[in-house]
Amino acid sequence: MRMYHLREATYDQEYGKSLPLYINNIGFYEDNKEEITVSRPYGRSDYHLIYVVRGEVLLTSESLKDGEYCIFYPSDPQFYTYTCLEDARYLWLHFTGSHVKDLLAYDGLSRGIHKAQGKGHEVDTLFSLILQGMIQGVEEYAVTLLHA
Repeated sequence: MRMYHLREATYDQEYGKSLPLYINNIGFYEDNKEEITVSRPYGRSDYHLIYVVRGEVLLTSESLKDGEYCIFYPSDPQFYTYTCLEDARYLWLHFTGSHVKDLLAYDGLSRGIHKAQGKGHEVDTLFSLILQGMIQGVEEYAVTLLHA
């Protein structure tokens, strides 16, 4: 299994919420050899996006498959399992900010499951660019890419 995440689980929540959009953490699972189950009955204090490039994520009553993503809002209970499938690739993004609700509404994104209609490669590339920009300390660049 290859996994990468950018920041530790703790961050300055007040600082993040004072910006229009702040990426708390970004990462991926790739070629995991065992299932990874997450149980957050009280959710998180930020927004959380899970995108399935290849594979399947089991949610409480549904599942995400190739090209689908799910958005959890702050405090939404989160119960999911990244399945162990050959060549699987899962991306995640945790974010917050003073304009997040407006940005999501502008793009018609609500909590729950969505399809990225044939844009899997573009989404994977975008995550890679954000990750590279943030590793290099160019967070403003990453935010610009996200809103493009």
